[in-house]
Amino acid sequence: METGYFYLTKNLDEYKFEIIGKPGNIIYQFKLNEEFEGVGFDGHKHKIKFVVENEDFVEVHEYLDGPRKEKPRVEHDSMMSHGLVVPRNEMKMF
Repeated sequence: METGYFYLTKNLDEYKFEIIGKPGNIIYQFKLNEEFEGVGFDGHKHKIKFVVENEDFVEVHEYLDGPRKEKPRVEHDSMMSHGLVVPRNEMKMF
């Protein structure tokens, strides 16, 4: 995503992650370290999990349908800085 922003809020042990950008807007509500199903920017279902490791905020996707179903899972790394999610523009495939 070239333009847009990420907005992360917390209410007790649940998080809300808003991804606002050019391909569209996505809102995920989740608990850390717990998998859930959501729709990605590609319009297909993904199994998603968010984890925090040290200063890293990691978003893990496994494709559940669509043309990428047989592809490996993908991790998007971001950095936590003063309460903000700062993307590193790194994508790892496993």
